[in-house]
Amino acid sequence: MSLPETGAEPTGETGAVGATGWGPSGAAPAGGATPAGGATPAGGAAPGDAQAAGGAAAGGQAAGSQAAAGGQAGGQIGGPWADYLAAAQRLDAVRRAASSAAGEQAATLQAAQQELAAVRARLAPQRARLVQDLGVPEAVLVPMPADQAMAAQAVAGGPGAVLAALRQARVTADTADAGILGQAALPVPLRPWARNMLVYGPFAAAVLIVQIILYLIAPSGSLPTYALLCGLSLPLLAYGLGWLTIGFVYGGGPGKVDRTPLVGAITCLTPVLLTCMGVGLLAFIR
Repeated sequence: MSLPETGAEPTGETGAVGATGWGPSGAAPAGGATPAGGATPAGGAAPGDAQAAGGAAAGGQAAGSQAAAGGQAGGQIGGPWADYLAAAQRLDAVRRAASSAAGEQAATLQAAQQELAAVRARLAPQRARLVQDLGVPEAVLVPMPADQAMAAQAVAGGPGAVLAALRQARVTADTADAGILGQAALPVPLRPWARNMLVYGPFAAAVLIVQIILYLIAPSGSLPTYALLCGLSLPLLAYGLGWLTIGFVYGGGPGKVDRTPLVGAITCLTPVLLTCMGVGLLAFIR
């Protein structure tokens, strides 16, 4: 920028304006020209740009401060909240496990009750068949203390153990049924009294035949004597022979042979009664 032609330096306000290139009111020179020579004010930036840069810096600092404060607050709140969520999840898992276990236990108990009813239904006819058809004493079918202790030990593990024991009992009942059916195909052993009748009966029939023969061949006057002798001796002889025969045929086992003495005595005395009835009937007819 060149000085005025007079060579005088501007003074006062005019000089300041000329030096800075700004008007008295602070407005830019007409036509929006910059100061002479295109130079910018000191600091290399326009006043508006400086103010904008300063505002942006101040806003960034404020935003950073707020973010830091928010992060600190979030860290303080997030710790207890995370613990609460973890505890709630663990509690829900425990609740689900307990509900599942309760459901399984209820289902196992129901199955055990059904299995128990089925086992009882199977054991009742087996007991009746063993007692009535095979002649097994009822005292043998009563559980012994050792059996009861083993059963209590088998069901001591809870509903699952009870169900397993009942299923094993059902399998045992099936096996027993198969065994009973197999024995049913075999000839059923006779009861002791029926078995002994097969021995006492022939001897009693022999007594009856001997008494009839003696009655027919004996003289009329000696009939009471023969009747007395045969009526006392022949039944005793038949009973003794039957007793010995039963011991010889059915003996030899571990137990004592049941000879049913009352059945033998009645069987051997029957010929005497029949003979007496026949003699009386003939005497009545004559």
